[in-house]
Amino acid sequence: MREIADTLVAGGCLYFQDLINLLKQQQQQQQQQQQQEQQQQQQQEQEQQELQQEQELLQQQAADLGEEEMETAAAAAAAAATDSLNQTAPLEKHQKQMCLLLLLLLLLLLLLLVVRLMLLLVLLLLLLLLLLLLLQFPFPPPPNPLLAAAAAPAPAAAPAARSSSRHICFWCFSKGAVWFKLSAKPAAAAAAAAAAAAAGAAAAAAAAENRRRNACPAADAFP
Repeated sequence: MREIADTLVAGGCLYFQDLINLLKQQQQQQQQQQQQEQQQQQQQEQEQQELQQEQELLQQQAADLGEEEMETAAAAAAAAATDSLNQTAPLEKHQKQMCLLLLLLLLLLLLLLVVRLMLLLVLLLLLLLLLLLLLQFPFPPPPNPLLAAAAAPAPAAAPAARSSSRHICFWCFSKGAVWFKLSAKPAAAAAAAAAAAAAGAAAAAAAAENRRRNACPAADAFP
C-alpha cells in the first residue's frame, strides 16, 4: 500500500510538475507572443511614424515646391510687369516732354507776339512824339552863301612852320624832277637810236622798191 501510495504520490508529483512545467511553458510562450506582438506593434507604430514623417516631408516638399513655383511665378509676373513699365515709361516720359516743349513753344510765340505788339506801340508813340516835336520846333531856313562869305573872318597869316614845310616840299620836288630827268636821258637815247634804225630800214626798203620799178616798169601792171 505504501508503495502504491508512494508511486501515486510520486506520479502525482510528476504530474503536477509536468503541469507546472506546461503552465510555465505556456506562460513563457504567452509572454513571448506578447513580446512579439508588442514588437510588431512597435514596428508598426514605427513604420506608421516613418510613413507619417515621409508624408509630412512630401507635403512639406510639395508646399515648398508650390511656394517656390508661386514665388517664381510671382517673380516672373513682377519682372514682366516691370519690363512693361520700363517699356511704357520712356514713351510716357517722351510724350510728357513733347507736350512740355509744345507748351513752351506756344508760350514763347505768345510772348514774341506780345513783345512785337509792345514794340510796335512804343515805336508808334515815339513817332508821334517826334512829329509833335517837329511841329512845335520847325527847321531853320537854309543859310545864304553870300552872307556866310561876308560874315566869315579874314584868313590869318600862315605860321612860320607852314612856310618851312612848303620850303621842304619844294626842295624835295625839285630834287625828284632832276633825278627823273637824269634817269630819263639813257632811255631817250635808246629810243632815238631805235627810231633812227627803223627810219633807215624804211628808207632802204623804199630805195629797193624804186630800183625794182625802174628796172621793170611792166611789173606795176601785175601786182
